[in-house]
Amino acid sequence: EPQQDGEGILQLMTTISNLLKVIPKPYHYIKQLSPFFEQIQEVNHRKFLVKIFNQLMTMETIELKSMVNDLNAYDRRWIEQPDHERRLSVFHRLEKIIETGSLSMDLAVIMIYHCFYFLKHEKDLAMRDNAGHFLKLICKKIIQQCGDDKQQLDFFVDKIVLNLIQKRIRDDEKVRTESIQLLGDLAREFPQVHSIFTDLHPLTNAANREQDFFDNVTHLQKFRHMKALRKFVEVAGNYQQMPNLRTLNEFLLPIGKIFLCQEEYKKKSKVVEAAIEYTAAICKFLPWNSYELVLKFYIRKLRSESGYQKQLIKLIPAILDSFHFDLSKADKTIIDTKLPEKEEESENEDEDEPMEVEAETPALNEVSVLRQNVAQRVIRSLTRRLIPSLFRVISEISTEAHRLNKELRKARDNGWQLV
Repeated sequence: EPQQDGEGILQLMTTISNLLKVIPKPYHYIKQLSPFFEQIQEVNHRKFLVKIFNQLMTMETIELKSMVNDLNAYDRRWIEQPDHERRLSVFHRLEKIIETGSLSMDLAVIMIYHCFYFLKHEKDLAMRDNAGHFLKLICKKIIQQCGDDKQQLDFFVDKIVLNLIQKRIRDDEKVRTESIQLLGDLAREFPQVHSIFTDLHPLTNAANREQDFFDNVTHLQKFRHMKALRKFVEVAGNYQQMPNLRTLNEFLLPIGKIFLCQEEYKKKSKVVEAAIEYTAAICKFLPWNSYELVLKFYIRKLRSESGYQKQLIKLIPAILDSFHFDLSKADKTIIDTKLPEKEEESENEDEDEPMEVEAETPALNEVSVLRQNVAQRVIRSLTRRLIPSLFRVISEISTEAHRLNKELRKARDNGWQLV
C-alpha cells in the first residue's frame, strides 16, 4: 500500500477527537470510524485511535470498549510488540457471544475491520488463523440475525463486507485467499441475500467441494486453479440471467488477473490458457465501457510486458472474439468524419477512465444491439483508438523481432559462440 502520511493522519485523528468532545451522542459514529482499524498501521496512530474509541463508549458498551482495547494491546515489557495473549483472548470471548447470544452490529463491524487488518499485517500465525476463521463466523451470524431486514443487510453486506473483499482480492496472496474463500462461503450459503451472491452461487458446490470454484481457485495445487477457471467458462454458458456488472468487474475479472502476466504462472501454460478462456467468457457479458477498458488494458500490457507477449498475443484475439456489439444502427459515414480534437487518442490517457458512453448491458446469449449514438461512438473508438493502437504495438513487436533475428544471423555468420 502507498506510504501513509503520518502527519496528515495525526492531524485528522486530532480533529476527530476534538469534534467528538462537542457533538451530541458521539457513540453513534462507531461504525463510521471503524474502517480506520483496517487502514491505519503505525503503532502510535493505532493507540491514538483506541483513545478516540474510548471517548465514544458508554456504560452500555463497556464490553465493546474492553474488546477494542484488548485487540490493540501491546506488551508492556517490549516496546511496540503486540500482546498476543490479550489479543487472542478476544476471539475466545467472541466465540462465546456467537454461540450463546446476539452479536451486536457495532461489535461485528469493528471485528470485521480488525480481522482484515490482522490478515494483512499480522505476522503471528495464530492471529491470522483466528482472523480468517472468525471473519466467516461473524458474517454468517450477522446475516442470520438480520433476517429480512433489508436496510441492515445492505449496510453490512454491501457497504462493509463486499467493499472489503473487492479491495483485498487485489492484495497479496494470504489476504486474497481469505477474501475469495469468504466470498465463496457467503455465495454458497446465502445466495438470496445479495445479487452478487446470486450470480456466484452457480459456481459453488456444497455437495462436492472438489467441484467448487472458490475452493479450487484458492487451492495450493496449480491444476486446481485451471479446474476452477474452466468451471466458470462452463457455468457462464448456462447462466439463466445476465450477471450483475459489479460481479463481473469487481470480483470475477480481478480473479482472472491473478493468473495472467504473472511470474508464478509463466510456465503453467494450461492454467494460463484456462485464464484466457475465462477472461474471454466474462467479456461476452460486459457492456461497451467495461469491454473497452479490458481490451485497452491488455493492449498496453502487450507493449510494456515483453516477457508475457506470447500469452498476451493469445489473450487479445480471445477478447476480440468476444465482441458482441451490433453496430448496424450506426451512421457509417462517421468512420470518415474527422474526430474532434478532444477525442484524439492520447498515449497518456488514463487506462482506468472509461469513455463517456451510456452503459448498455447485453441481453443474455445475444448480440447487444446498440443505439445509433452509442454505436457511432464505439466505431470512433475502434477506428481511431483501439485498432491503430493495436497495429502500432504489433508493428513494434515485429520490428524488434526482425532486429533480433538479424543480429542472430550476423552473429552466426561471424562464428560467434552464442550462450
